[in-house]
Amino acid sequence: MTRARWMLGTLGALATIALVPALPASAQSDPALFTEITNSADGSRWAVHGDQVIKTISGPASSPTNSDKWVVSEQSDGSVTIRNQATRECVESQPWFDGAVYSARCEQRSDRQKWILNWSEDGYVITPKNAPDLAVSVQELGASDSWLTLKPRSSTPSGSAQDDLASVFRLSA
Repeated sequence: MTRARWMLGTLGALATIALVPALPASAQSDPALFTEITNSADGSRWAVHGDQVIKTISGPASSPTNSDKWVVSEQSDGSVTIRNQATRECVESQPWFDGAVYSARCEQRSDRQKWILNWSEDGYVITPKNAPDLAVSVQELGASDSWLTLKPRSSTPSGSAQDDLASVFRLSA
Protein backbone atom coordinates (compact mmCIF):
# COMPACT_ATOMS: atom_id res chain seq x y z
CA MET A 1 0.00 0.00 0.00
CA THR A 2 2.80 2.42 0.87
CA ARG A 3 4.53 1.64 -2.40
CA ALA A 4 1.34 2.37 -4.35
CA ARG A 5 0.97 5.82 -2.70
CA TRP A 6 4.61 6.62 -3.43
CA MET A 7 4.15 5.66 -7.12
CA LEU A 8 0.99 7.77 -7.44
CA GLY A 9 2.74 10.73 -5.79
CA THR A 10 5.70 10.42 -8.15
CA LEU A 11 3.46 10.16 -11.21
CA GLY A 12 1.54 13.26 -10.07
CA ALA A 13 4.76 15.23 -9.66
CA LEU A 14 5.97 14.16 -13.10
CA ALA A 15 2.63 15.13 -14.66
CA THR A 16 2.87 18.57 -13.06
CA ILE A 17 6.42 19.08 -14.40
CA ALA A 18 5.31 18.03 -17.90
CA LEU A 19 2.59 20.73 -17.90
CA VAL A 20 5.01 23.59 -17.16
CA PRO A 21 6.03 25.17 -20.49
CA ALA A 22 9.69 25.61 -21.34
CA LEU A 23 11.18 29.09 -21.24
CA PRO A 24 11.17 30.93 -24.56
CA ALA A 25 14.55 31.13 -26.30
CA SER A 26 14.82 34.84 -25.49
CA ALA A 27 14.53 34.14 -21.75
CA GLN A 28 17.15 31.41 -21.70
CA SER A 29 20.70 32.46 -20.94
CA ASP A 30 23.03 32.70 -23.91
CA PRO A 31 26.49 31.13 -23.91
CA ALA A 32 28.93 33.75 -22.65
CA LEU A 33 32.64 33.92 -21.96
CA PHE A 34 33.93 36.16 -19.15
CA THR A 35 37.40 37.20 -20.26
CA GLU A 36 40.25 39.63 -20.62
CA ILE A 37 41.12 40.48 -24.21
CA THR A 38 44.88 40.80 -24.66
CA ASN A 39 47.00 41.58 -27.69
CA SER A 40 49.12 38.59 -28.72
CA ALA A 41 52.16 40.74 -29.57
CA ASP A 42 52.57 43.01 -26.53
CA GLY A 43 50.16 41.58 -23.92
CA SER A 44 48.23 44.85 -23.52
CA ARG A 45 44.57 44.47 -22.45
CA TRP A 46 41.40 46.15 -23.69
CA ALA A 47 39.99 48.55 -21.08
CA VAL A 48 37.52 51.38 -20.63
CA HIS A 49 38.84 54.47 -18.83
CA GLY A 50 36.34 57.29 -18.49
CA ASP A 51 35.71 58.07 -22.15
CA GLN A 52 33.97 56.08 -24.87
CA VAL A 53 37.11 55.12 -26.83
CA ILE A 54 38.40 51.69 -25.87
CA LYS A 55 42.11 51.67 -25.09
CA THR A 56 44.76 49.14 -24.17
CA ILE A 57 46.54 49.03 -20.82
CA SER A 58 49.63 47.20 -19.66
CA GLY A 59 50.81 46.13 -16.25
CA PRO A 60 49.32 43.91 -13.55
CA ALA A 61 46.33 41.89 -14.65
CA SER A 62 42.86 42.61 -13.36
CA SER A 63 41.90 46.12 -12.40
CA PRO A 64 39.80 46.44 -9.23
CA THR A 65 36.95 48.06 -11.21
CA ASN A 66 36.74 45.32 -13.86
CA SER A 67 37.31 47.93 -16.58
CA ASP A 68 39.49 45.33 -18.33
CA LYS A 69 36.98 42.46 -18.06
CA TRP A 70 34.64 41.61 -20.92
CA VAL A 71 31.64 39.38 -21.57
CA VAL A 72 31.67 37.80 -25.02
CA SER A 73 28.20 36.49 -25.93
CA GLU A 74 27.39 34.35 -28.94
CA GLN A 75 24.53 35.55 -31.13
CA SER A 76 22.14 33.42 -33.20
CA ASP A 77 23.72 34.63 -36.48
CA GLY A 78 27.21 33.36 -35.51
CA SER A 79 28.56 36.74 -34.49
CA VAL A 80 29.36 37.83 -30.93
CA THR A 81 28.75 40.91 -28.82
CA ILE A 82 31.44 42.16 -26.45
CA ARG A 83 30.27 43.92 -23.26
CA ASN A 84 32.41 45.56 -20.58
CA GLN A 85 31.73 44.14 -17.08
CA ALA A 86 32.22 47.48 -15.31
CA THR A 87 30.22 49.81 -17.57
CA ARG A 88 27.87 47.18 -19.06
CA GLU A 89 28.34 48.94 -22.41
CA CYS A 90 29.01 47.10 -25.66
CA VAL A 91 31.93 47.45 -28.05
CA GLU A 92 30.83 49.32 -31.17
CA SER A 93 32.43 49.89 -34.56
CA GLN A 94 32.09 53.07 -36.57
CA PRO A 95 34.29 52.41 -39.61
CA TRP A 96 32.78 55.26 -41.63
CA PHE A 97 33.52 57.86 -38.91
CA ASP A 98 37.08 57.81 -37.57
CA GLY A 99 37.84 54.09 -37.30
CA ALA A 100 38.03 54.15 -33.49
CA VAL A 101 36.44 51.37 -31.46
CA TYR A 102 33.96 52.71 -28.90
CA SER A 103 31.82 51.52 -26.02
CA ALA A 104 28.15 52.45 -26.19
CA ARG A 105 24.82 51.50 -24.67
CA CYS A 106 24.05 47.95 -25.80
CA GLU A 107 21.48 47.68 -28.59
CA GLN A 108 20.34 44.11 -29.19
CA ARG A 109 19.83 44.39 -32.96
CA SER A 110 22.69 46.75 -33.84
CA ASP A 111 25.12 45.33 -36.42
CA ARG A 112 27.63 47.98 -35.25
CA GLN A 113 27.91 45.95 -32.01
CA LYS A 114 28.28 42.54 -33.65
CA TRP A 115 31.73 41.06 -34.19
CA ILE A 116 33.21 38.05 -35.92
CA LEU A 117 36.03 36.12 -34.21
CA ASN A 118 38.41 34.80 -36.88
CA TRP A 119 40.89 32.21 -35.62
CA SER A 120 44.52 32.99 -36.39
CA GLU A 121 47.65 31.06 -35.45
CA ASP A 122 48.30 33.27 -32.40
CA GLY A 123 44.75 34.11 -31.33
CA TYR A 124 41.69 35.79 -32.81
CA VAL A 125 41.33 38.58 -35.33
CA ILE A 126 38.18 40.50 -34.37
CA THR A 127 36.30 42.01 -37.31
CA PRO A 128 33.08 44.05 -37.38
CA LYS A 129 30.19 42.03 -38.78
CA ASN A 130 29.25 44.98 -40.99
CA ALA A 131 32.84 45.52 -42.29
CA PRO A 132 34.70 42.16 -42.48
CA ASP A 133 37.55 43.72 -44.47
CA LEU A 134 38.55 45.67 -41.32
CA ALA A 135 40.04 44.34 -38.06
CA VAL A 136 40.34 45.73 -34.53
CA SER A 137 43.95 46.75 -34.02
CA VAL A 138 46.11 48.36 -31.34
CA GLN A 139 47.02 51.76 -32.74
CA GLU A 140 50.57 51.71 -31.32
CA LEU A 141 52.00 48.43 -30.02
CA GLY A 142 53.94 48.72 -26.76
CA ALA A 143 52.53 52.15 -25.90
CA SER A 144 50.66 52.55 -22.64
CA ASP A 145 47.08 53.73 -23.11
CA SER A 146 46.92 53.19 -26.88
CA TRP A 147 43.59 53.35 -28.75
CA LEU A 148 41.89 50.46 -30.42
CA THR A 149 41.15 51.28 -34.04
CA LEU A 150 39.86 49.58 -37.16
CA LYS A 151 42.47 48.89 -39.82
CA PRO A 152 42.17 47.21 -43.22
CA ARG A 153 43.08 43.53 -43.29
CA SER A 154 45.87 42.99 -45.79
CA SER A 155 45.65 40.06 -48.14
CA THR A 156 48.19 37.78 -49.76
CA PRO A 157 48.40 37.23 -53.53
CA SER A 158 46.25 34.11 -53.06
CA GLY A 159 43.50 36.31 -51.59
CA SER A 160 43.66 35.04 -47.99
CA ALA A 161 43.91 37.55 -45.14
CA GLN A 162 47.32 38.17 -43.63
CA ASP A 163 46.84 39.91 -40.29
CA ASP A 164 49.18 42.28 -38.54
CA LEU A 165 50.21 41.25 -34.99
CA ALA A 166 48.56 44.42 -33.69
CA SER A 167 45.24 42.84 -34.80
CA VAL A 168 45.58 39.45 -33.09
CA PHE A 169 44.05 39.00 -29.63
CA ARG A 170 43.70 36.28 -27.01
CA LEU A 171 40.61 35.69 -24.93
CA SER A 172 41.54 34.44 -21.46
CA ALA A 173 39.58 33.91 -18.26
